[in-house]
Amino acid sequence: MCLIRPPARSKAYTVTIPQTTISLVQLRAGQIVGSTYHTVRQTGDLRKAGGTQERITAVASWRDAPYFTGAERVALELVEAGLTPNPFAERVPDELHARASAHYDDKALWTLTLAIGQICFFIPSRSSPSRSLAGSRITASDAQNRSALSRFCDQALSRQPAPLPPCCAPCPLLSSS
Repeated sequence: MCLIRPPARSKAYTVTIPQTTISLVQLRAGQIVGSTYHTVRQTGDLRKAGGTQERITAVASWRDAPYFTGAERVALELVEAGLTPNPFAERVPDELHARASAHYDDKALWTLTLAIGQICFFIPSRSSPSRSLAGSRITASDAQNRSALSRFCDQALSRQPAPLPPCCAPCPLLSSS
């Protein structure tokens, strides 16, 4: 499992993205993939962090809402690009990557990529929502989603010359299987 937010006492793994931004990204990911669990969980995390109801509610329509910073907007755009099928073009075009690079350094882009990918590994198949992931078999839908996520991460990571942060080295998201 990838650690997105290591313990506060660990200075070697200081993350350069605010936790509220990670929660916004994961809330939007939960909305896109239709996961009630993740939507409710991230909404609760944002409330605990002091987020207003207007801001939390506006995540679904963030493009028109005045509640988000430029950095949060590009993070929300990244999650939509990564999780919305686009059979005719790249999911994350160079223009979006350039805008994201203007707001986030290499380590932050790694963290965003992993935060987007991390939420998808805990989403059960729509065909059997009552089954737990522990005992479930992987369906064709799951394989397609993971394959698309793998391509998204490969694309994002191929643009990053920096080495993988030590906290993420054992991440199954980056394994070759």
